[in-house]
Amino acid sequence: MIEFDYSLDYDNINFRKNPELYRIGRGEQGVLLVEPYKSEICQYWRFRTPEIAEASSNRISAMFHDYLVRDEFVGADMARKFLMMGWTRARRYANHRSGKKYDNKGNVKPQEPDHRTCEKAESARIFKKAYDDGDAEAMAAAQAELAKASVAETSAPQYAQALQENAVMQQPQPEIPEVDTATKDWVAKNSWFMGDTPQHQEMTAYALYKDKQLQAGGVDPASPRYYEEIDNSMRKEFPDFYGVQPQDNVQVETPEEKPQPSNVVAPVTRTTGNQNSRSVRLTQTQVKLARQLGITPEQYAKQLLQES
Repeated sequence: MIEFDYSLDYDNINFRKNPELYRIGRGEQGVLLVEPYKSEICQYWRFRTPEIAEASSNRISAMFHDYLVRDEFVGADMARKFLMMGWTRARRYANHRSGKKYDNKGNVKPQEPDHRTCEKAESARIFKKAYDDGDAEAMAAAQAELAKASVAETSAPQYAQALQENAVMQQPQPEIPEVDTATKDWVAKNSWFMGDTPQHQEMTAYALYKDKQLQAGGVDPASPRYYEEIDNSMRKEFPDFYGVQPQDNVQVETPEEKPQPSNVVAPVTRTTGNQNSRSVRLTQTQVKLARQLGITPEQYAKQLLQES
């Protein structure tokens, strides 16, 4: 399977106009990156209660078939990924109310006593059923079309290169630059880089994506800032792997959602012996996203505080 390409400029690519750039990848990879399909589907994706999950899964299943009718195979595959993510995310919160699977020592935390019977467990079953009851042949056909397009896109330059190999074989080849000491040290400290497990492969792909993004922004790969930015981004993207935990005794108050000209403000207070206060300002979009994820605005604000 062709891996999902994290190196693309997803902020500026319209995949409806450029479907040949899309790669299926593994599982749910890219589900929150590929536009305009992410925005079209995500507004209906939620699983807070079984009733909400039922309506959400039905809507996204209908979108899947609509994309197929219009030969938008990228949209169809994105709808499939959102159905899968509804199942896996709901199960995560059924197993662990906080959404965190590991404790600060990297050990798997015990599952909730009602992890098989709570509302989130029922929401997970609803999304799993929608995924399993989908038109398997249609899903397979959509993925086959995408795979053919991906292979054609990636094979074309290789074929062209093969035709030119005889012409360049006699030309002196440039020397491969030696890896600098800073890079060797960083790789030695991060054994997951270029690893064989699915998680290590996903982390490696994301690190390479951040590398391209930082260099495009003018950050020198040989500078200490470069590796600091990479490490910080990895901890934010993979908090469970690094054992990042929310701060203790965090209380968040959010006003009821109502029309207002300014952003919703969620003051956050942390007690540590001395009275210090920090505030997190949630936008309407962030509050809506928290509810789509099936968590409270307070839990979302705690995560922002943890990552700040």
